[in-house]
Amino acid sequence: MLPEDRPTAHRSGPSILSYQIEGVCTALRQVVPAGLPVGPLTILMVMRVKTMFAKIASGPVVEFFPDIDEQTTPADILMIAEVLRASILAFLSPEEFENRREAFGFGSTTQNDT
Repeated sequence: MLPEDRPTAHRSGPSILSYQIEGVCTALRQVVPAGLPVGPLTILMVMRVKTMFAKIASGPVVEFFPDIDEQTTPADILMIAEVLRASILAFLSPEEFENRREAFGFGSTTQNDT
């Protein structure tokens, strides 16, 4: 199949954010238990995802998240990122949620035998 013949994948903003924050959480899950410091780019990435989340949600849902800076502990940054990840998942459509589960190997095992 030629590249121009491949179907284009379309993702919503919340769907893309869910993958981005999942990547950050995966990295933090490796760094925090090892006692390694969290770098400024990690802090920047979490803050950017938080800012993008604020564009799709508002009110107490967004105000709930504390600010992150260089003084925030790695464990706290991981906790904030994990809660942000879970919050973003709430904004996915059922189809996006299922597609995401399938991408991580937890998709439906139902088969149509027609």
